[in-house]
Amino acid sequence: WAGTLNTAGGLVFTGAMTGEFQAFDSDTGDKLWEFQTGSGIIGQPVTWAKDGVQYVTVTSGIGGAYVLFSGDERLAGIPTGGSVWTFALMDK
Repeated sequence: WAGTLNTAGGLVFTGAMTGEFQAFDSDTGDKLWEFQTGSGIIGQPVTWAKDGVQYVTVTSGIGGAYVLFSGDERLAGIPTGGSVWTFALMDK
């Protein structure tokens, strides 16, 4: 349910309904990084810059009709709720 964001620097960001926000190498598809947000990633990651630092921001928080009525057992232990996560992108 998460959106996907591709950066000019060769990163691809996306997330999982189980709460993992992930970064992949756009050339190889290798997972470079993962962070557990505590709830499902259902939003579109966005990137922005301030004072020369690039950031990526994503919303986390499942709920609504799918979680309530789907019977998806993978989501039974995932907390509902909402949060916004922002990460600074570091130069190689």
